[in-house]
Amino acid sequence: MRKLLEGLGGLLVLQGLAGILHWATGWFHYWALVRYAGFLHGYEIYANAVLVVLGVTLVVAADSGARGLRRAPDR
Repeated sequence: MRKLLEGLGGLLVLQGLAGILHWATGWFHYWALVRYAGFLHGYEIYANAVLVVLGVTLVVAADSGARGLRRAPDR
């Protein structure tokens, strides 16, 4: 489960960064999938920023959850 969350978080971060770079420079035309969502028209930069934050949150949560499971109880 940890690897799945880390992979999904990494994918979200990459999509968000690609969308931001596409918005700023015009590069990564086919990587930025948010631009294909019609209901986000005009809000692409915000949606990409949310993807980056959500991806980082998933990676951190997966890492902190794995650390909590490795600790042995002191009894």
